[in-house]
Amino acid sequence: MAGLARQLRAQPSFLRSSAAKAVERLSPRLAERVSGRDTAERRRLEAYQSLIAMGTNLGPAAVMLVGALDDSAVEVRGFAFRVLANAGVPAMEVARLARQGAEDPVALAWLFAGLLRDESVPVRELAWSCLEAFTPEATAVRDTLAGFAETQSDPGLRGRARRLLAALPEPVGAAPVQPGVL
Repeated sequence: MAGLARQLRAQPSFLRSSAAKAVERLSPRLAERVSGRDTAERRRLEAYQSLIAMGTNLGPAAVMLVGALDDSAVEVRGFAFRVLANAGVPAMEVARLARQGAEDPVALAWLFAGLLRDESVPVRELAWSCLEAFTPEATAVRDTLAGFAETQSDPGLRGRARRLLAALPEPVGAAPVQPGVL
């Protein structure tokens, strides 16, 4: 299982990436094939599908998946979060592990906020619960939550956003710039 979690982070080798950059001037199509990106993406997708198939039997791979929430690749973050959501890993456990290993907890709060409108109910629910557990860091996404509290057509979601806003500490200084989210 840990091997599958590592495969989610699969990247083309340095040699392949370097060769693709060198070939780029000659032929963009050839550079794409030489880069190995397709192979890395295929390995990621295969690992994601295998992890999803395991369901609640993730075991120690859950720690690695939470670690992948901090990855620079948006696909890796999305796959890891979806596996955690579909495996039923409790939000408090995800938040605890994320807070322990995160390089930038505020970026994780942005990730959770970005998934509040996901089409998958388990993903949305885990995103809400993680954001609620990330209370100090969730202050950075106050504007997103305010938008939910004001414009969401579902009264339950509006109420949830309002309760979370009320639980947040008052922001100190200017709000940080929003990094890229899913």
